[in-house]
Amino acid sequence: MTIVISDVPPSQNKWNRLNYAPKGRYVMKSIKNKWLKYYHNYGMLWRATHQGYARKVVIIFCFNNKIRHDKDNYAFFKPLLDGLVREGIIKDDNTKEIKTSYKIVLGAKRRETIIELEE
Repeated sequence: MTIVISDVPPSQNKWNRLNYAPKGRYVMKSIKNKWLKYYHNYGMLWRATHQGYARKVVIIFCFNNKIRHDKDNYAFFKPLLDGLVREGIIKDDNTKEIKTSYKIVLGAKRRETIIELEE
């Protein structure tokens, strides 16, 4: 199953700066909630078409520019995996339950996050 989200999470650097910005905590909470909501329909679809949990997760961050991006700065974003757990797509986000890998694609047609799931 493939999940396509027309957004890319904030980088670690942007996220850290929000801590010190006026109303930064409010902005951080709204960003987390937005990302958790992205998975809702996919959770229902997964449960309808699969018996168990996904065991392999590949997250691809697509950028529509050629600027260098460090994938570690995007992979830190906790709601990426928490949303999958909350919707019952993966059992837990620890390394015992799933194998996770991250990729970055530069020069894509649009800025998006693609999540590929396998049982």
